[in-house]
Amino acid sequence: LSETHYNLGLQYQKAGRRQQAIDAFQDAITVNMGNLDARYHLAGVFGEVGRLQDAASQLQIIVRIDPGFEKAAEHLEGIRRALGGQ
Repeated sequence: LSETHYNLGLQYQKAGRRQQAIDAFQDAITVNMGNLDARYHLAGVFGEVGRLQDAASQLQIIVRIDPGFEKAAEHLEGIRRALGGQ
C-alpha cells in the first residue's frame, strides 16, 4: 500500500500537482515510516513550494536512518546553507 501512495505521489509530482503529491507521499510514509524514497520526494516537493524547514526535517530523518543516502545528505546541506546554517 505504501508503494501505491508513493507511485501516485510521483505521478502528481510529475504533473505539477504539488499538494496532491505531498498528500500522497505523506500517506506512503504513514503506511510505512521507513519508506525513504517517499520521504526524499516529499522533501523535494516541500522544497519546490518553499517549505525548506519541512524539507530539511524529512532529509534529516533519511540521513539518520540511512547515513549512506548521499543525495539526501547533499540536499540537506544545501538547505541548511539556504537557511543560514540552521
